[in-house]
Amino acid sequence: MRAGLGNATKAQCVEAGQQLVAVIRNSGGDVCGDVRGWMAKSLSTGSMTNGEKDNLAEIFAEVGKETRTATKMARIGVGLMITLEVAMGYADVLIDVLVAKSYYGKVDTAQATAGFAILSIVIQALFTFFQYAKKSWKERLGRFLLALFGLAPLMEGLNVWTGREDSDLLISGPVIYTGMKGVEIAF
Repeated sequence: MRAGLGNATKAQCVEAGQQLVAVIRNSGGDVCGDVRGWMAKSLSTGSMTNGEKDNLAEIFAEVGKETRTATKMARIGVGLMITLEVAMGYADVLIDVLVAKSYYGKVDTAQATAGFAILSIVIQALFTFFQYAKKSWKERLGRFLLALFGLAPLMEGLNVWTGREDSDLLISGPVIYTGMKGVEIAF
């Protein structure tokens, strides 16, 4: 943009981009109008003609509208994926309990129940521990303990939903789940 940003530093350009994203994110519904209003204030000085400003505002307004819709759809998709992953994790625990219940009276019930519960939770905790290999020991231990108490799927889902997903994790959630099932089947 030549208007006010032609001689701008990289930091000023980044700030302008962040402001535009904030306008799109915080829009009350009229994304095009909000973006045009932001553009009118942001481009009040400079060497652009009114026609150029209007064209640029129109482009940003359309991009803003599409971006907002795409972001909403992505959040819905992520929410469904997280819900499915958490449900599968807890369904697995329920199935383990039902299988242990089917052993009732045939073998020592306590051994069967403990075996299924311990195997599933320990494997999940170990996978979680290795997943956070690039993190500090404090964070690794915290995640390990959360997994031991069966809270790892909820925490992973919450992190993704709130946008605090780690990009430097060694293993993704679905890969961990698949690996856990493979190891459980092997045992």
